[in-house]
Amino acid sequence: MKPKLTTGLDVSDRYSTYVTLASGDEAEAEGRVRTTPAALRTVFGGTQRQRVVVEAGPHSPWISRLLDELTSAEASAA
Repeated sequence: MKPKLTTGLDVSDRYSTYVTLASGDEAEAEGRVRTTPAALRTVFGGTQRQRVVVEAGPHSPWISRLLDELTSAEASAA
């Protein structure tokens, strides 16, 4: 089943920004989160199943692995 939500994650060294779109391309949520495992778990750990597109860069490998560990997220780097 295809996730109904898609989140884009713009990654920076200290803080990352995200926007979550519903299937109709309406913004469901947006915000800023510290670029740490604990902070990212807080934002993405309790959400419904979604696709997360992570900006490619030096942080994308560990962020993608972290998101893969969370059962509700499906991560890919772009």
